[in-house]
Amino acid sequence: KPCLLKGCQDTLPAEVERAIMVRSRLLSLALGCILANVSASDPQLEKVAEAFRSHNRISQYKDFPYYSLLAPTQAFCYKALVNDSSCCIDKVFSPGVAARRFHREGTEWICGPTCLDSQKGKRGGDMIYLPNGVDCSTPRILYIHGGSWMYGSPTGLGYDNLASKLVLATGAMIMVPDYPLIPYANYTTMLSAAVKALVWLANNGPDGCGPEHIAPLFVAGDSSGGGTALSLTLAINRNPALLPGRSLAGSFFFSPWTNLKCNTPDYYTNAFASIVDDTTFVNTSGKVFVGDVIFQGHPNQDSGGFQLNAEAYVGNWELLDDPVASPLFADETELSNPELPPMYFIVGKSESILGDSILVSQKIASYGHTVHVDVYEGMWHVFPMYSEGCGSGKELWPAVHALNRTGEFVKFVTSTWKLPRERSSGLPIIAWVYDQSMALRDLWFDYNQPTRFKRKGVSCVAAGEAKLLPKDLDLAGEYARPRSMSGLSQLLLASLGGGLAFMLLQATAWRVCHQRYLSLPTVNNAACAGH
Repeated sequence: KPCLLKGCQDTLPAEVERAIMVRSRLLSLALGCILANVSASDPQLEKVAEAFRSHNRISQYKDFPYYSLLAPTQAFCYKALVNDSSCCIDKVFSPGVAARRFHREGTEWICGPTCLDSQKGKRGGDMIYLPNGVDCSTPRILYIHGGSWMYGSPTGLGYDNLASKLVLATGAMIMVPDYPLIPYANYTTMLSAAVKALVWLANNGPDGCGPEHIAPLFVAGDSSGGGTALSLTLAINRNPALLPGRSLAGSFFFSPWTNLKCNTPDYYTNAFASIVDDTTFVNTSGKVFVGDVIFQGHPNQDSGGFQLNAEAYVGNWELLDDPVASPLFADETELSNPELPPMYFIVGKSESILGDSILVSQKIASYGHTVHVDVYEGMWHVFPMYSEGCGSGKELWPAVHALNRTGEFVKFVTSTWKLPRERSSGLPIIAWVYDQSMALRDLWFDYNQPTRFKRKGVSCVAAGEAKLLPKDLDLAGEYARPRSMSGLSQLLLASLGGGLAFMLLQATAWRVCHQRYLSLPTVNNAACAGH
């Protein structure tokens, strides 16, 4: 501190700016010292300090003392959602995406006086969202919107904007049906409507693409719609005749509602709460918020209210544990068929229904099916719909990351969907995802990790498809591009210097490479690079 603030002032600014560029942990601590001690009479240091504040995007959160623990955009969203839990859904429709309304025969219904959704009158028109360059081989996704089966439409509650972002991330054609809502429909009629929509999508691609053109087919949804999408996946797996001549390539879900009994312990452990901190906060009420910022009721209030909603969906209390309507209760009948497609779950760690994703993914994987789960620290219900940052002017990193990960999943499954189904070890592949947008977190992460989605013994080749490798070439069951040296390795090199350290690291790198990775010369397709 004495050196920084007194003896080194002539050279400090340039050094600090260089530290900002390389995000050095040590000099970042020094910058924190400057922020705490900078004198208003020293404009040179104040300029550098302000640059550091701007770099870490905390200047507009001076009344939030936990900037080193919580990303600024996340903190902004917390405050906005606590004040209005219905606020802040993305408002921008992504450019380069075409939107078309389509009416299928027999899908009309009336949202009358007892309909709770705001879009009253004649309903039933589907929305189809198309990427640039769409053709008959483009993947197709049936997306079932959420809204507690009581609200929502293909263009309401931000679902048109979400669909446009998913089109860009996945490169797929997306169909969002306007299915009938409670009280004009229930689980049986909604599932039937979803089956009919999926059959239509399987046989009707972009302009001029008929039943003879077979493309990868996905089912997806969020919240209540995610639960119905999983019910649809299980129903087809139990009775393939529902989708004649076709099969699902994959399914993905954002915060799906899979337990209609609503009794997982997360309703208690993730309940919304405020923590009083009068000693740390400045010019605020002294509160910081934790838990589920979307559903802010007491545990029994949320659990009981959700269960009443679920009863209206299935028709009576006895069906709350139906193995298809409430997928957490699925058993061998629904899960024994080895053709169940690979699945991907995205869920926020702070959600009341966190267990609905974790528990159902574990059960599905226990039957040998491939299941990926990404749990995002600090995130709330269906957070991918908040990628624009809740009006903060900064993107919400976890939401953007989740959308991109979804794109990776769809593209990888598309490249492998013609191969036989892969059997899992009996456990889901779960990743806990932390916000990586903050500079001071750089050394937490290995940015050279292999891709999230991969398959043992598979090589991506030209035309974006995949082929099985000869078994004698699948040396370790894993493969990826060789890793560059980690930050710790570079620090060891700098500290020890000389040839001995380099030889040691080189030998270790070769050993790890031979044990775990196989560099494949056939990985030459941009869409598949890294698999």
